[in-house]
Amino acid sequence: MSYFRLDRLRESNTILSTSTEMTTGRCAFRDLMPYFAAMEFSRPLDTHFLTDPHFLGTAAAAFFVMSLLAAFAPLHVQVAVVGVLVATLAGLVVSSFHHQVQSSEDNRQFLKGVGLSLAVAPDHHLFEHYSSLTASLEKIGKSTDPVFRELAILKLGPFVEQLAQVANGHLVFHETETWRTTYDSLLYTAAEKAYYSAAWVTTSSYWMDQPGRQSMQTNFALVRRGWWIERTVILAEHLWPYHEELPADEILAWLNEQHTQGILLRLVREIDLDGEPDLLSDFGIDGNRAVGQQVLDEDSRTLRFNLSFDQQRIRETLDRWARLNLFAVEYRTVLDRLNAA
Repeated sequence: MSYFRLDRLRESNTILSTSTEMTTGRCAFRDLMPYFAAMEFSRPLDTHFLTDPHFLGTAAAAFFVMSLLAAFAPLHVQVAVVGVLVATLAGLVVSSFHHQVQSSEDNRQFLKGVGLSLAVAPDHHLFEHYSSLTASLEKIGKSTDPVFRELAILKLGPFVEQLAQVANGHLVFHETETWRTTYDSLLYTAAEKAYYSAAWVTTSSYWMDQPGRQSMQTNFALVRRGWWIERTVILAEHLWPYHEELPADEILAWLNEQHTQGILLRLVREIDLDGEPDLLSDFGIDGNRAVGQQVLDEDSRTLRFNLSFDQQRIRETLDRWARLNLFAVEYRTVLDRLNAA
């Protein structure tokens, strides 16, 4: 098996952190090719030491001494000298093996860093962030002030945790409606033209502000483009009392608009989900690509929006969607019953 001569590899790796010519992702690997082409490959056993003058001189001196001992020294002296030499050689072998193990671990860590650099190099924007992060960490590492270093590490903790969440496909938008723009872009670029959502409506002002109305217009535009959209609406008791056939007038117009625009609506009373608290939620499912969950305040304004591309989270949300619909009734069925009555 071959291995890299890491002294050459370390030299070539500097291109990843110092190049100022990476204006496109394609040129990253093109610029790196001459460096990797110059890497040396050799056998695991390095035999260059056999021609080293120090090795040859030491071997000649040892041979001369042993020849003198064999000619003039008693047998027990010869045996003692050989024993010392064997013990010394064994110690050198063990020490050399330990050094190689430690060196191999260092090399693995280095190669891991090189692999990370190569993974982000094709993406120009990602590589810029990577370079900026490593440069900032290097500045912190060079600081000799222990108080600053401790404070910097404390500040880095939440940042590293947030970055890990992003890397795992989880993004969080706090107290802002800008998530709607991001989510609309996600819908328009989806390969699967299907969208499923659950709306937990506790006030008559739900999605009645300008951002909410704009999102509804996006839904209607998608339906006109051939999308299949389903929405299950969870209604608070005062918005759909048990003794009433239809929801309250202040929410009925919102429901009728979606129904006439071609969205498949289902209704469920909040009280019917008392035994299923995890179903009381606002969420949307963009096919098998992503899921979003909206957390609202008492006035139906966004406190937080969680967007996840994690496949396990998507499967869990699809399961929740299926369970929710076990308690729901289609809106057109409610209208049909009313017309029949």
